Amino acid sequence: MNILSQIAPSLLSGQIERIAIGSHWIASIIQTEKGCTCGLASTPTKSFVMDGEQRARLVGLVGRNTNNELLPLLEADDLLQRGIGLASLNALLPKGGSENWTDRNAGDVIIQRGCDKHVALVGHFPFVLEVREKVGKLSVLELNPREGDLPASEAPNIIPQADILAVTSMAFVNNTMDGLLALCRSETYVMVIGPSTPLSPLLFDVGVNMLCGSIVEQIDPVVESVLAGAGFRQIKKKGVRLVTLEAGDI
Repeated sequence: MNILSQIAPSLLSGQIERIAIGSHWIASIIQTEKGCTCGLASTPTKSFVMDGEQRARLVGLVGRNTNNELLPLLEADDLLQRGIGLASLNALLPKGGSENWTDRNAGDVIIQRGCDKHVALVGHFPFVLEVREKVGKLSVLELNPREGDLPASEAPNIIPQADILAVTSMAFVNNTMDGLLALCRSETYVMVIGPSTPLSPLLFDVGVNMLCGSIVEQIDPVVESVLAGAGFRQIKKKGVRLVTLEAGDI
């Protein structure tokens, strides 16, 4: 059983009202016993152009009970289905403990903790250049490496050496999160970062120390932006709050 499957029993139940898929983001809108809620996940690369079978599956999800649909989505072979599953999981996470959410920037946290330390990033984040200048050593692992990055296949050689590991939340979608966490030393400070991150304290039980994710506070404007193909900076302005949750704060 993977990590997300372990989180699933803690979720609210509800019915899927709508799935909005844009070129950059997926929004899942679900009616739960506590009201309508929305979760986000990045649209997997090359998944935006859907074939007929994918569109039929998407239409078929509307009105379905999440108790029956969520685990098959999270465990599907199709990346788009897993992205929809992650967005739906984020929509269904209980908001209990929200008094412990803080508005901290993931890049700032990495810089503060990474002075004279080896930092490994899984994913090329916008703050890479700034972090590289201010930490002891930076290794960036990427499926599609840019200049200065290492291929993702180097993870077994890099992650066991890292003092701080920050992993893109899309590792849940491409099904690599479990393996990446298994490479860490027990003393490594582990962060999962990105708007797709599930803000579930259950992740602290598998070695994660900090979660940096997002909360949709204004559903309709955010969904409109998703469908328009907006990037996250534009979507954030429409009603998304970036928050962090750290082990020890709960």
